[in-house]
Amino acid sequence: MSRIIAALQRHATSNPLKVALQDDYSTLTYGELPLEIERLSKLLREASACAAGGDGAPRPIAILADNGNAWALADLAANAAGIPVIPLPPFFSAAQISHVISSSGIDQVLTDQAPRLIAASGQTDLPAEPFYGKLQRVRLPATTRAVLLPAGTDKVTFTSGTSGEPKGVCLGLAAMETVAEALGRASAATRDDRHLCPCLWPRYWRTSVAFTRPCWPGQRFACPGWLRSA
Repeated sequence: MSRIIAALQRHATSNPLKVALQDDYSTLTYGELPLEIERLSKLLREASACAAGGDGAPRPIAILADNGNAWALADLAANAAGIPVIPLPPFFSAAQISHVISSSGIDQVLTDQAPRLIAASGQTDLPAEPFYGKLQRVRLPATTRAVLLPAGTDKVTFTSGTSGEPKGVCLGLAAMETVAEALGRASAATRDDRHLCPCLWPRYWRTSVAFTRPCWPGQRFACPGWLRSA
């Protein structure tokens, strides 16, 4: 179990009614978070099992969405399921999105921009099914080739790519959790603080640090939509 999931479970026991995540549409308490993470991680495991690569590792999923509770839950659920995540910046062009999909072996995308994602994939008949909140899940064709990621990869972040072909950087979970813990110590964060991250999450070089950092001390994290407020 990752350290962040363990921390969330501790807060669920000690302070279950405290608000953990708050976006423009809803709130989630620390007591609710572990249940939702487990439910969504089961959905992701079931969908990814048939698309595992030759080494038995599940293929990565991508998230193409605005900041919010659904984004955070999708990332945490993938973490719990042991599935690597590839954040897709909403400002990526159709060509950049297509390049990331074809070069990273993604087999499903969680998105609040399904029509745009489907158009970029070049497969106009792809179905979009409900996942959580405004997120829909788009499953990509089985013909998408599998890509073997380095062992321990939890997330792959892509540069904007001036050539139209973004380059990916593989990040390990242990390193990201260490960064989150260090930021918490450096800021002297306490459970009574409220945390706000105004950055567009896929651009944040450690992405999940944006919302895992306030989870260590059990803070309330406000995550308003970036696209609506930009």
